[in-house]
This record gives sequence, structure tokens and C-alpha cells, in this order.
Amino acid sequence: MTSIWKLIYELDYWCYIGTGDDIVNCKENRLEYKLLVDELLVLKVPPEQIPGKVLVRLKEQADLPFYRRPMFWYLLKLWIKGLF
Repeated sequence: MTSIWKLIYELDYWCYIGTGDDIVNCKENRLEYKLLVDELLVLKVPPEQIPGKVLVRLKEQADLPFYRRPMFWYLLKLWIKGLF
């Protein structure tokens, strides 16, 4: 199962090398980020700002206990779905 910290480190690196916009352009390939990307698209955030805002939201959730993180439950659901 993927952890929230792995998502933070991956996205931070991708933004550093300039490929962070792939979570918006190819969101079906990175389902881990799809929940946050879809929320920001509904709020009409410009696509070029979405990777940075997703990173900020992930860091905010990382400060919460694991059972209060919406991403924990989303990642758990993806993990269980992958088993079947």
C-alpha cells in the first residue's frame, strides 16, 4: 500500500524536474492523485497550479492522525480494489 509520504516525495520530485503536470494531463494513470486533482478541477483551479496545490493538501493531511486523513481511506480503497 502506498503511503501519503511516498506521494508527497514523488510529487515534489516530479515538480522539481518539471513533470508534475502529468497528474492533471494523465490523471487516469496516477489514480493516487485523482481524488485531489478532481476536487481542484471542480473548484476551477488553473491546471498549471494544481500540482502545487495537491502537494500542499497532501502535506496538510500528513499532519493529521492517519484515521482522519481522507487520502488514507482513498488509498486503502485503491489497495483493496487492486487485490480483486
